[in-house]
Amino acid sequence: WMGFIAFVAIAIPPTVADSLFIRRSSAGIQVSQPSNNRRAHLPRLDAVRALAILSVFLYHSFGAAFYKDHLEFHGGWLDFHSAPSWVFLACYPLTFGWVGVSLFFVLSGFVIHYSFLVAGRRFSAGGFFVRRFWRICPPYLLALTAFALWAHLHGVGGLKFDFGLHLALIHNLILKTRFGQINGSFWSVAVEVQFYLAYPLMLWLRGRIGMANVAKVALGLAM
Repeated sequence: WMGFIAFVAIAIPPTVADSLFIRRSSAGIQVSQPSNNRRAHLPRLDAVRALAILSVFLYHSFGAAFYKDHLEFHGGWLDFHSAPSWVFLACYPLTFGWVGVSLFFVLSGFVIHYSFLVAGRRFSAGGFFVRRFWRICPPYLLALTAFALWAHLHGVGGLKFDFGLHLALIHNLILKTRFGQINGSFWSVAVEVQFYLAYPLMLWLRGRIGMANVAKVALGLAM
């Protein structure tokens, strides 16, 4: 997921940044009000999001249909004899649908940073976190409560520890609870929130040591 941070560091090249009237001051990075014909919404990204959603959906549908979503390895090579049928092999490109999740994370890095650039105001960490909280947490807490209650009613044990880590949005950091017993897809919400925590730091560093150096740090951590 460090690719998200690297993307934040290099998402907007200097020539584009200049066109967005970026100013650096002793107070950090500031952006003047963009021109009226520049829109914060980029319709083309909707098509990319749709492609990411479709790829993830097809990936999970593929796994559900065949009760497995990848071929086994034998001696370091893919074992095509482990395929349950020729249909599985014909549809095997769908196994790369997991890339859609990574694409979502990269889009998050771009959209968050782009929104700041076109906002026309100095970055406020407090305001940023408040907006992110109301965008993510209410629906997440509602869904988390509903799925936890469903699991409890179906006799799933050990939910207190799992639920607590989900509330703190750190369940993805522990292998046992990464997918957990509540809802396996909630790991991505935790990663997204951790992105939000990293973004102000990356933005601050970009204003102090420059885009190229932040990119080097991010890529070094990603290694």
